[in-house]
Amino acid sequence: MSDYASHSTTKIQYAIQTLKSIVKHLSTQEIDIYIQINTFNDVVHTLIPPTKVCAQSLKEILSLLQTIDADRCTNIETALNAATASITEYAHVNLGHSCVHIFMTDGEPTSGATTTDELIKCVSNEYLSINIGFGFDHNAKLLCELSKLSNSEYHFIDKVEDASVVYGESLHKVLYPCLHNVCISIENGFIYDWLNHKWSTSIYENTLISEVKKYYHIKTSTPDI
Repeated sequence: MSDYASHSTTKIQYAIQTLKSIVKHLSTQEIDIYIQINTFNDVVHTLIPPTKVCAQSLKEILSLLQTIDADRCTNIETALNAATASITEYAHVNLGHSCVHIFMTDGEPTSGATTTDELIKCVSNEYLSINIGFGFDHNAKLLCELSKLSNSEYHFIDKVEDASVVYGESLHKVLYPCLHNVCISIENGFIYDWLNHKWSTSIYENTLISEVKKYYHIKTSTPDI
């Protein structure tokens, strides 16, 4: 994450700016939102324990985010396992809360498990996982595979200006959901599965967002029926 994603900005700086934008946006919401932030290299450190995001806590949270730095190895296995354990524990205590995991990385594991098959086992499908890759040379294949789980998605940030688009889209899904676990099927034709790049008789959407238009491509050789 200490590599430069552009001529003057490192991946870790992009990640910090994205986090700051997320926290600022959450602090303006009327509902109660709690956030926990872990940092990791070859070990996981809880930078911010579960904390209510509001105007009163915003300054301290932003200050702590500025202390994040990149060093040593990148153990994605440890990070994912720690996140799953923390979310599972939180959900058990706070029944009725919706939990979301936002995972930010350059996607290059250098210690621990390094294969996609091993790392997929570390991700729970019980909550939404938002995977964000930074820089053109991040491991896009790994994050794409992690995001093929039914309750996961993948975003890419190559410049800091794009951060607001990514977190805005993802957070809108979290804050304003309309329907969860939707299967859209078609008879006598096909619908385009944009995630897997193929025509199919049905596709799955983990969440449909309130007041957002979504377009699907369909085709058939028997349009009358």
